[in-house]
Amino acid sequence: MTLRIIAAEEQLRTLKHSVQTLSKFGGETVLEARPGLIHFRSVNQSKSAYVRMTFNSTFFDVYELFEQPVLSASILSKSLVASLKTQRICRAIFEVFTQQNRMVVFVDCENGLQKRFEFDLIDTDALQAQINFDLYPVRITAEAQELSRLLSSFQQSLEEMTLIANPDAGPTQGGPATPSKSCQLHSFYDPQKIDMEGNLSKLLHTQLSLNAQQHFLEYQHTGRETVDVTFNLRDFKVVLGYCASTRNNLTVLVSRAGEPLAILPAPMNEHMNAGFTSEFVLATMVDSCVDEFGQHLSALNKTQQQQQQQQQQRVVERGSHQSMNTADVASHLVALNGNNSNSNAKSVVGRPGAEGSVAKRLKVGQSQDTETMTLSMSCNDKGDGGNGGDEAGRDGEEDNDSEVPATPPHERRLETCIQNWS
Repeated sequence: MTLRIIAAEEQLRTLKHSVQTLSKFGGETVLEARPGLIHFRSVNQSKSAYVRMTFNSTFFDVYELFEQPVLSASILSKSLVASLKTQRICRAIFEVFTQQNRMVVFVDCENGLQKRFEFDLIDTDALQAQINFDLYPVRITAEAQELSRLLSSFQQSLEEMTLIANPDAGPTQGGPATPSKSCQLHSFYDPQKIDMEGNLSKLLHTQLSLNAQQHFLEYQHTGRETVDVTFNLRDFKVVLGYCASTRNNLTVLVSRAGEPLAILPAPMNEHMNAGFTSEFVLATMVDSCVDEFGQHLSALNKTQQQQQQQQQQRVVERGSHQSMNTADVASHLVALNGNNSNSNAKSVVGRPGAEGSVAKRLKVGQSQDTETMTLSMSCNDKGDGGNGGDEAGRDGEEDNDSEVPATPPHERRLETCIQNWS
């Protein structure tokens, strides 16, 4: 045996809530036992949320570490939760055997029932977050119930939220500082996840402007600029639930967009929850959601601007595609004519009339200094009717707007002629 821990009554209930919270962040829990304390760490799969809970040896009824000064082991979070899932537990004993690579949990129930759970230790990387909490310019302390009440104004399906902290308002000319909306909460929608065609009009944007003196126990902003962070709301709600179950307030530390958001549960008074501490670190979005004047930039406006840019780009691409098709048709007509003396021709547009349509004679004009070219399409019938078609073609040269009926495709012969006119 390397480690032996015994917890009962109030300490056991706190340990149970801590284990359940660890399982909501990551599937694996890392134990690091040292003389005088033990750490529980967990991180989610995307490594965007990290939690560390520290329990002093005085927190437990019995805390014994044998054979080695530091013990590091990893177990599945669901196995540890299952061992404490019984409702009425009066005592729990945890024993770690590093040589056998296993952990054993003994549970004593109030009705006299005794349970034994045994599971293997697993190999995992021990991740540690090194953060200096004194460097954060924004510090907000509030009650967990108050923040839960404020967050109830947002949709349950909302995944991310933006917190905007304004600098402290200084005193006015007539006296002390006046209350102001020092903090704002905004719902955030990732533009990459929004359906550009249908879901944009269905989004609900919620904004809360809060007076720090009324809703927070403490609000401190030592910087001079407006700070905003966008974080995962579901992970934040997990922290709120943990603080409420352990009867703790929480302190939120904010630096800037892209820097991690730190949450430190704080006891309601000095005599409560003595012997353990917790730290939660949440990743934030790199892009800022405020402009240079400190005004919030809604993701809906960004999405609409992206849609307009995409529509303009489609129009440009469609126009260039049509121009390429026109040039291909002109080149094909010139190739059919077999005339190699068309060096002065830049583009010729022509299309034989379909059945039942009207064939027109088209002119393509160049600049004033270049020659004018005319693409003539004459439809000649078989037999004596061919001469009549030639006469109609010559009459059409005098009037550009004249129209001649088109001949069915199986009875006509197309002659493409390009003539240079001075």
